[in-house]
Amino acid sequence: MTQTKSNAKASYTRGQRVVFQATFKDENGNPYTPLNTATPEFAVYDPENNVIASGVGTPVPTVPGCYRATVFIPADAPLTYDESDYRIEWIFLTDSNDQLVLTDHFQVTDSAMLEAESRAQQTVTLVGRPFKLFIKFLSRPHSLKLNFYDASSENTLPGFPPNGFEFGPGHNEITEHVDNGMYVYVFEGTFESLGSAVAMWEYYITDFDGPYFEYEIVHAIPMSVLPTITQLRQLIDKFQAKFGTARAYEDAELYEYIQRGTDIINGFYPVTNWSFYQIPAMGAMFTHFLIYAAAWHGLNAQYLLEGNMAFNYSGLSTTLDVDRTGYIESELQRLYDYLQEKLPKAKMAAVRQQAGVVTGRPMNYIPQVYPGNTGVPRLRINYTRH
Repeated sequence: MTQTKSNAKASYTRGQRVVFQATFKDENGNPYTPLNTATPEFAVYDPENNVIASGVGTPVPTVPGCYRATVFIPADAPLTYDESDYRIEWIFLTDSNDQLVLTDHFQVTDSAMLEAESRAQQTVTLVGRPFKLFIKFLSRPHSLKLNFYDASSENTLPGFPPNGFEFGPGHNEITEHVDNGMYVYVFEGTFESLGSAVAMWEYYITDFDGPYFEYEIVHAIPMSVLPTITQLRQLIDKFQAKFGTARAYEDAELYEYIQRGTDIINGFYPVTNWSFYQIPAMGAMFTHFLIYAAAWHGLNAQYLLEGNMAFNYSGLSTTLDVDRTGYIESELQRLYDYLQEKLPKAKMAAVRQQAGVVTGRPMNYIPQVYPGNTGVPRLRINYTRH
């Protein structure tokens, strides 16, 4: 028996349809001839060595000696942790009655479990595109519901049930994902227009222990905001030296920095009332100021983190000091000096184009008004039934 083992370890998610491939060739690259049409056989094993799928591989017409198998990962498949793996095992019988075995290992994750790890306490989504909200528990709650509120009026958003979306029999707007003693609940919806809402989870641990509340801010933004988020990430998100690795900042955090950067720009003389959506329309110069102002706010948060993590150690002949706040402080000062020198002059040039400015009143950039544009549209959300 000849056995080969792949060193690659792929990762798939629950509910995913996966196409596996295996190639059986000799050392000269010539494909082996199968003994019969029932070759090769395959079987997929979970970490407990239970078979979750099996069958016969299908030849790939364009690649002699290559076979594929389509496998559906069950929605309730156990997740892999540490060294635990799934594996697909191929058994190939040649026409000379030799048996070849090929094994590939892979892992199974749950997208809901991974996405529920967000730490930003707010979600950014595009208008018309689905978004998901998550809440996690160590045990199944007695009751759970979700409501959406208008942050400015504290009223329930129009068009939504006054008592919110509930989890339980007869309600399928909120789905449950369970693994290893962890319960994650997911709501999926879609914003129909620009706006922000407070998503409020209300739950009881038992029939008498509660209610408890957790909230998250949901922002529906236009696609035009995405280049600014990317530009800001390119400036400050350099914690990973290699492109494509894990990012230090989430989109929701960068969006928050951009919003606060807008406030910073408005606070410089002359005082203005510009919204974030107006600033990019004023040209590349002001987009540049916005990126720098947002970076200044974001690096302040990073400065606090680095200050909290700084330490020094002295023992025997070893001295270790870890403190990166000095580098961040230097960059904060450089950014602020640049804004202080350049931004007021650019703002004065912009507001001079506006007639009828009243002394002491915040100045506002006036964008092109399109027919039928009567103001900011009210927020509406569609929810997806599963």
